[in-house]
Amino acid sequence: MNTSNSPLSEEQILFFKENGYLILENIIEKEITRTWLSDFNNYFGIDISKSDSYPLKEKGNGKSVNFLTFSDKKTTINNHPKIKKSVQQLAGKSIDGGMEQFIIHAPNPTKKWAMPNLAHIDLTPKNFNWRFMVGYTAYGLETKKNGGCFIFWPKSHKKIWNFIKENPDYYFDTSTLSADKIQKKYQEIITGKPIQFTGKPGTVLLWHAMLLHNGSMNTNTTPRIGIFGRFGKHLKVNETRETFKSLWDNWAI
Repeated sequence: MNTSNSPLSEEQILFFKENGYLILENIIEKEITRTWLSDFNNYFGIDISKSDSYPLKEKGNGKSVNFLTFSDKKTTINNHPKIKKSVQQLAGKSIDGGMEQFIIHAPNPTKKWAMPNLAHIDLTPKNFNWRFMVGYTAYGLETKKNGGCFIFWPKSHKKIWNFIKENPDYYFDTSTLSADKIQKKYQEIITGKPIQFTGKPGTVLLWHAMLLHNGSMNTNTTPRIGIFGRFGKHLKVNETRETFKSLWDNWAI
């Protein structure tokens, strides 16, 4: 489901609940996306839109760059009024944005594209007093199929949540198992074909915190400039991140 409408319609909210994601096309203004690209060029000292500027190697290929190191903090997705309003409809008025990053994947057109071996759900540090609820992904340049896309498994949020409810040893907040072992188990219980999120600058993907996902290879000729972040709520004293009473127990929907 693709739309730029804000606030969200009832149909969009139901789509998010069922599938664990929602694509908002052209919701970020071009003036803002151009600022992102300019900041990238200034940070790396190159024209990031040209393929001969790569590989970046020591300049950060595959590494994350904190969004707040860039020139205009007002252009973050966390603070964009349309995005924030949409997320508040899903998760409640007290939602906060945080942990926003740029992550780039250099082009490697000589390689053959392949699906990543493992997928995961994002971790929030145990000492971070925050309930992660909605993630988001956007791109600084148009990103096409096999171009380093964010890959996700629709409806996996429900299976992951139900599995953890029945198998609390696999819940990150309390588990003594390794992250690799937990993520591998998540991968085993998921069926269905994943989706490569393709899009132009200005389009934003919202996804449930328990939606299984991963990055992927970039075998195209242009860099993948990913913009990632999270929305959540600060926890009260002795409040846990998940009650496991209902998948939507802490949400507004």
